[in-house]
Amino acid sequence: MISEQKLKWLEAAYLYYLHPEHGELISDAEWDYIGNEICKEENREWEKSLFYMKETDYPQEIRDKYK
Repeated sequence: MISEQKLKWLEAAYLYYLHPEHGELISDAEWDYIGNEICKEENREWEKSLFYMKETDYPQEIRDKYK
């Protein structure tokens, strides 16, 4: 199960990278903060940018929300 914080972060990425017509969900500062917290929780660094995620890589609930 994805935490609420991570889901918000992924939703922000989904909008920013794939559907900018919906506007931004969070500020850059909040984006960085949440990303850093997720990395701490998962005890790792991100291997690559979320820029490279395909639409189908995002949770279904996010994709459904912006159909």
